[in-house]
Amino acid sequence: MSAPGFPNGERRRNTRLLDAALLESVRETVMADAGPVTPSRVAAAVHATGRLLGTAGALAAVESISAELSGLGPLQQLARDASVTDIFVNGPDSVWFDRGKGLERAQVHFDGEPQIRALASRLVAAGGRRLDDSSPCVDVRLDGGYRVHAVLPPISTAGTLLSVRIRREEVFSIDELRAGGMFGAPVQQVLQAMVDRRLSFLISGATGSGKTTLLSTMLGLSSPHDRLVLIEDASELNPVHPHVVSLESRHGNLEGGGALDLGELVRQALRMRPDRLIVGECRGAEVRELLTALNTGHTGGGGTIHANTASAVPARLVALGALAGLSREAVQLQLSTALDAVVHVERTPAGRRVSCIGLLAVGASAPSIVPAVEMRAGVAVPGPAWGTSQIALNWTLGSCPARNDRSRARITLELSRERIPHSRPGGRCMGFLPTVPATWQTGSACPASCSRAWGWRWRWAGAVAGPGRAGAGARVPVRRSRADALPLTILVQQLAALLRGGRSTSRLWEELWIVHGPRDHRIRSVDSEDRKVRARALALPKVSDGSLQVLAAARAASMNGASVAEAIRSSATKNLRGGNPVEHRIWGELAACLDVAEATGCPLADVLTRFAAQLEAEDDAGDARQTALAGPKATVRLLTWLPVFGLGLGMMLGVDPLGVLLANGLGLAALAAGGVLTVTGRIWSSRLVHVAAGVD
Repeated sequence: MSAPGFPNGERRRNTRLLDAALLESVRETVMADAGPVTPSRVAAAVHATGRLLGTAGALAAVESISAELSGLGPLQQLARDASVTDIFVNGPDSVWFDRGKGLERAQVHFDGEPQIRALASRLVAAGGRRLDDSSPCVDVRLDGGYRVHAVLPPISTAGTLLSVRIRREEVFSIDELRAGGMFGAPVQQVLQAMVDRRLSFLISGATGSGKTTLLSTMLGLSSPHDRLVLIEDASELNPVHPHVVSLESRHGNLEGGGALDLGELVRQALRMRPDRLIVGECRGAEVRELLTALNTGHTGGGGTIHANTASAVPARLVALGALAGLSREAVQLQLSTALDAVVHVERTPAGRRVSCIGLLAVGASAPSIVPAVEMRAGVAVPGPAWGTSQIALNWTLGSCPARNDRSRARITLELSRERIPHSRPGGRCMGFLPTVPATWQTGSACPASCSRAWGWRWRWAGAVAGPGRAGAGARVPVRRSRADALPLTILVQQLAALLRGGRSTSRLWEELWIVHGPRDHRIRSVDSEDRKVRARALALPKVSDGSLQVLAAARAASMNGASVAEAIRSSATKNLRGGNPVEHRIWGELAACLDVAEATGCPLADVLTRFAAQLEAEDDAGDARQTALAGPKATVRLLTWLPVFGLGLGMMLGVDPLGVLLANGLGLAALAAGGVLTVTGRIWSSRLVHVAAGVD
């Protein structure tokens, strides 16, 4: 394999003619005069030596000597390839480069170990540092966008090691990154929404995975009125933005004097009134200042961090905070309000890819990153944190994945194609997918704006089906009294509210049992806080004994780690199937919601909120139907008794209509026909009313 842009065979043969004497002579001539080393000056110096190299040889000499004097030496040809991002020298015959799709071996060779060490020493000296036995590991930034890291023996057992990171001046637009396969259109909209909504985020990944490239691109999406203050150890970020201020740390000299670390730069940046504060790479004690800054109103900031996965970022921040003297609890407390999202990128054989976008979830024990969007087989799918109000997605995911074989209902969830803005009270992430704030009172209706913004259209296809249950074609009564449905509607709403409050699975069902359990349960058997909950619960509608049995089964299953959905189905079939089909259907639908959330990753709290709203809508629709059918029902009763009233009125007037009807066969036939028609009309009218009321 040939190196990109490397000279052809003829030029390589001419390059070998360049001996050390010629190089030293040209070096002395060029360095004798002040000024930059340019190809014209090198060409003049080569011509002054009087060596007859020919046209091709002269061009090769100028190119090689220019690289040796002011560039990367033999590595310059690799650096000229715009797609090369990293170059690694492990030995005279071991040179590698990366175009973003994995390491490739280059046909570049050094004459020996001394040439590699000389090149490394020159590059480090150009950056104002020293590379020798007293300072065997050095990292410097050079003009032209090169970041050089060099290691000398005996620290390196294989000889001098040289790593060159190349920062390209051109910055990729978000459309170019998408076209390059780093992510698809849905993820692009997520990233754009994160910047627009001023979420504080970190980009995690391994070395060379594209963290800095993606961060530069995302910063370029910021409002032109924002003031961006960039803080880096070595300047690599180059966002396309009209108002960018960049600060770079400074290493100390051999005595350690003059050092200026990232932590000090963060403190100085806070006095520069940044709209967005960016730390190029969080890898030390500067995480303390960054978290502090993000907790003092500087939203929309971020940076990069090395981590294996998005979920490992909180642990990494805790470890970095320890370097700054922060305890685990202090870091987690600041992290819970400072960070909103994490974008994880990976380096794959096909190139750099965004593999996950996660949201910070503050749990009972510690903050964690929960995936909101994941890449599976190259396709973006919603994760467990989908729809938690942190990310607004103007994209259609299509139907959620089909449920597994354990499903007992067929439910289709579809995301609306049209994004409708929605404001979440009490939160700063305005315009995102709606959630039900924990401050909403239990039992309140889901606002209409929540339903519209969420855009889910529920289609219950058939009844809850399963072994020993009514199939999809079974006819299930849909009319129910509010006394039957209201307690379960409130229970579903409370279930959603507790989930949003961060309750664990076992505690979730335990609290529901405390609220809806047997009324004669002795309050002294629970603690003081639960006692208050039980006292307030006495005013709620009473759940039937059969539903209490189902709730008890769900509570036991959650405590034992069993499937709550299966426990609900089994108990509902046993305790409600014959007695109360209405409650049996509601519990079956609740179990179906649990299965859908588990199988597809849809947020259970949002599914339950929508389900509760549907139950309330059914109740309201039932009440409206009963009101509308009150007149027809009265008419049926009136028409039923009208013939009887007519006969009675005739008898009172002395006409004796009953005697006329019973006097002969024709009268009897008329009486029988009238009775049959009256009964038939009554049955038919009642049937029409029942069908309109939704009762089988």
